[in-house]
Amino acid sequence: ISKRLVLYIQIQTCLTLCVCVCLILRIYSRKKALIEKDCSQALHKLASQYLKREWSGAPSEEQKDSSRNVWAVWRSYLEGVMKVSQSRINRCENYRNQISDPVKTFRAQKDLQLKKVNTSRDTLH
Repeated sequence: ISKRLVLYIQIQTCLTLCVCVCLILRIYSRKKALIEKDCSQALHKLASQYLKREWSGAPSEEQKDSSRNVWAVWRSYLEGVMKVSQSRINRCENYRNQISDPVKTFRAQKDLQLKKVNTSRDTLH
């Protein structure tokens, strides 16, 4: 086997590995984003339900002193959960623009390079 053919085989192997890793990264990232989105939506829904709930023993709006009230702390906590979960939902929805599309483009470039190497190698035979 000529040195040139060995070089083409090494390049082909490297490019094939690169394409496989890109595919695995893209699939993993999409599944992870979907799981995070589902979890965040569930937390958002749960906090929303508890915010809407009427609690026995809770002071009325007129009686609330928001700085020294356990109910105010509870309400603030739930509102915080809703803000954080909404932020996570938005981040997951932006996944395609930030990660998925660039990985897809990079993979397409590597596929093209791999085809060029295969064509060049075939001309050596």
